[in-house]
Amino acid sequence: MNWLPLGLLLVGAFLIFCWILSKLLRALGVSLLKDRVEILKNYVETAGIIAAGFWAFFTFVVKDTPSLELSRKAESELTWHKIGSGEICQADFKVALENIGTTAFDVVKIHVSGWKFATLVLESEDVVKYLDINTTQRSELLFFEREYLTQNGPEENIPGPFLGHYPPKIAYTHSFQFAVKRIPDQLMLFKVEFYLKRGKQSTKDATYSWGQVCEGLTPEKSGDKP
Repeated sequence: MNWLPLGLLLVGAFLIFCWILSKLLRALGVSLLKDRVEILKNYVETAGIIAAGFWAFFTFVVKDTPSLELSRKAESELTWHKIGSGEICQADFKVALENIGTTAFDVVKIHVSGWKFATLVLESEDVVKYLDINTTQRSELLFFEREYLTQNGPEENIPGPFLGHYPPKIAYTHSFQFAVKRIPDQLMLFKVEFYLKRGKQSTKDATYSWGQVCEGLTPEKSGDKP
């Protein structure tokens, strides 16, 4: 929000008030030098009070409000590693969360999901096709889903990654690893959702990565084995 017009409006209103007051005093016959000096002093004091109030409002409300928000940065990367002969590979979904704000927050819950879907096929008349991640999450096969809470039940007391307190400039990184069977022409999408809280303020953030199963890895042929 641009607060400059509001400041100009306040200053303009004060000047109009001063002009009306001077007309009123002139009509009442206030002409002594002492009275004029006292009036000028009151003008200056009033102007100082208004200016100080506007400065305090701008500094502590307008300027500081964005810094009090839950500012964070979530990033992820998906890489593949060969296991044995390469018929099975390891998906390494590396996720990082950093507090880039000036106030601390807590991560009270995370939700990890994975989807498998076929490689996109372009028809003869197609030049490009949009990959809609939201459509993929709704319509494709969800093969993995897990939720971590700050307080798990006694039957599932799993220490969850990313859960806890994040002071300013603190970052945390974790890798979710999956053993995946090589399947031709298949893609996988991995996603992490973060549930953040500070006092009564709460919000949600997410990061995701996707790629072809065992991308860049070539399986060994039977003749390649020693």
